[in-house]
Amino acid sequence: MLVTFLRRRLHIVSVGTVTEELDLQGVIRSSIWLYLGVAIFNIAGFLYWIVASVYVSPDVIGSTSAILSIESLVINVLSFGVPIGVRRYIGSAWGRNAQSEISSHLSAALIFSLMINIPASLLILLSASTGAAFLGLSQSGLLFLTIIILLDFWPGILASLFISILKTQYTTVSNSVSSISKLLVGAVLLHAGFGLNGVFASIILASVLRGAILAGYAIRTSRHLGLEMRRSFDYSVFRDLLGAGSATWIPNTLMVIGQTLGVLLIFGTVGANETGLYYIAFAVSTAVYNLSGSVQSLMFPVLSGMSNGRRDAVLDAVRLSLAITAPIALILVVYPFLPFMFLGATYSRSAEILFVLVLGALFFPIVSGYSSYVYAAGEYRHVIAIDLTATTSRLALYFLLVPVAQGFGAGVAYISGVFFAFLPVAASARNLGFQLNYKKSFQIIGIPSFIALLIAILPVPWFLGAPLLLMFSAFAYARLRVVTKSELRDMALAFLSPESVARVYQHTKRIVVLLFGD
Repeated sequence: MLVTFLRRRLHIVSVGTVTEELDLQGVIRSSIWLYLGVAIFNIAGFLYWIVASVYVSPDVIGSTSAILSIESLVINVLSFGVPIGVRRYIGSAWGRNAQSEISSHLSAALIFSLMINIPASLLILLSASTGAAFLGLSQSGLLFLTIIILLDFWPGILASLFISILKTQYTTVSNSVSSISKLLVGAVLLHAGFGLNGVFASIILASVLRGAILAGYAIRTSRHLGLEMRRSFDYSVFRDLLGAGSATWIPNTLMVIGQTLGVLLIFGTVGANETGLYYIAFAVSTAVYNLSGSVQSLMFPVLSGMSNGRRDAVLDAVRLSLAITAPIALILVVYPFLPFMFLGATYSRSAEILFVLVLGALFFPIVSGYSSYVYAAGEYRHVIAIDLTATTSRLALYFLLVPVAQGFGAGVAYISGVFFAFLPVAASARNLGFQLNYKKSFQIIGIPSFIALLIAILPVPWFLGAPLLLMFSAFAYARLRVVTKSELRDMALAFLSPESVARVYQHTKRIVVLLFGD
């Protein structure tokens, strides 16, 4: 689908790193690799927690999820936006074939990460060794937290390097190998009865593999490009990185706080068991949110380089994101028990929580799409206003609802952020003269919602209802031109050659005609 945007909407002028010599095929290829890596990571991660839930209690999952949430928050806060700065400056240097600048910026980012994260990890390790309490974690939990922070803080810098030079296949390989290894090794260890230690070991293994693979590719890339790593810290280079990343650091930190505090608050006030039930539901819902989130994140660098047509590109991204997300989200609204149907009655509350969480995914593409627009346009105050509204509403409702409704209340608080964010989105759009196409968006949401309502009322069993919802939604979207035939063809061309697309079309022509008409 990015092919459509890049072909029809992209009018490139010289804007920092972007010139008229943009490697269109490289951008498309890199986008596909990046999306594939996210998809594999999400699927393997979801399967991992499903397998883990068979062998360990929700308490174990809850304790682990609390630790992972703390790690995510610590790494994001201590990054100060530097990985985004790496993309900005290394991307610029790559476009000008300036290897010396690539070396200096990459070296400064890695040295800074070492200077910040190693002391932070050692402080947590000292807490574990002295037996001091930290957010209610056990000594083994604190040790695990220290290890994964040390393993995970620097690979993000290397991932930003590969994104900058359009080598996202390396990040896909590292994410795929590490997540699949975690799943397989975790299943073996848990089946052997290692319990919480098995969960810890499999996650540590995944982090080691991800870092080792990225480091291997980085060394090979450095030799190929003739890069020479600097041993001294260049403050002026770091200042540039910090300046470029600071605009993203506050919004990203707010987003991570909004996502993780629900887990931590449940863990601190209700206990590990309820935390595990919530985390499993949250992991499933995250996969749905990422369907649109991946499209929006891939659109950001494209939007940044556009001189005109940016609004149309954003509306197209929102339209296609909604068309992908809405039917799948509504399947889980009607059948929230589906991901947990083989796990027993213990996880019935996870289904209730999932029901609430995926409701927010129906409207999330509108907010995230507009956020990408103002971000790319350099309207950082608007980005902060949107994220701050979403986060503060979540925080307030977390404290109000979690003690009363536990995981279900955390789910309500989380999706409230999506709906409250519409207030600054509407104000910002009015201020910038951006016309949000609410009518088209709610039409895209309404079509599968009506079908889902009929399926729920009748009621239709899941093995019939889920396919019917997808098929009728696809038919309605095609007939109403929510998704056009040319866009479907462009999506196919992103994966296949024109000759292969022509051959596939000959076998699927009747289906295409049925969907779109003559």
